Amino acid sequence: MTSRQWAYFDTSVLVKRYIKEAGSIATGRLLQRFRFLSSSILPVEAMSALSRRRASGDLAHRDFLAIQSRLRKDRDYWELVEAAEPVLLQAEELVQ
Repeated sequence: MTSRQWAYFDTSVLVKRYIKEAGSIATGRLLQRFRFLSSSILPVEAMSALSRRRASGDLAHRDFLAIQSRLRKDRDYWELVEAAEPVLLQAEELVQ
């Protein structure tokens, strides 16, 4: 059995994992297919996005707490890289 390839996921993709919205089904498929790679700031951005939804009333407090708990557990499966200049330069090259 070969290991899954890494794929970079940003915060908008991660949020779709926990909140049903346009693109959530496709996101689920991608997250099953690839190993999760993202920036070290992802957890902060995710909590910010979820907190905004809770504050606006789009996300119940109970659901927010449940998602927060799932995020903590799922974090064990993420590879987070520091967004230092050498990493950013290499990332720019890779996406071109």
